Amino acid sequence: MDEPNLQLEALLKSLGRENGVIGGMVVNHAGQSLASTLPAGMDPEVIGLFALGSYMNCEHVIKKIGHDRVYHVVVQDEQGYILISDFGGGLLVLLADERAVVGFVPPLAAIAALIQAG
Repeated sequence: MDEPNLQLEALLKSLGRENGVIGGMVVNHAGQSLASTLPAGMDPEVIGLFALGSYMNCEHVIKKIGHDRVYHVVVQDEQGYILISDFGGGLLVLLADERAVVGFVPPLAAIAALIQAG
């Protein structure tokens, strides 16, 4: 794993310490996983493709109604949330349960900087 991806993984681990966060990953716009802290048994390829497909579908609809860009997509189900955030060079995907807190801002800013630089 190269240095930027190691940094992404370290930041994902930092996010994973937040109350309610189950795991996370960063996927590029081609669907390839750049870093992952998903729990064992969760397939990063499946989750990355779900996130990319969901983001692209939302972006398509947003552009059809005259808007420019999607920044975040949130999916909520009976077990919690999937947060998909676009930082230009890739997507951050976070899985969290209902206890999740919004203490994500500093690590999100660092992840955004790494993705945009790559």
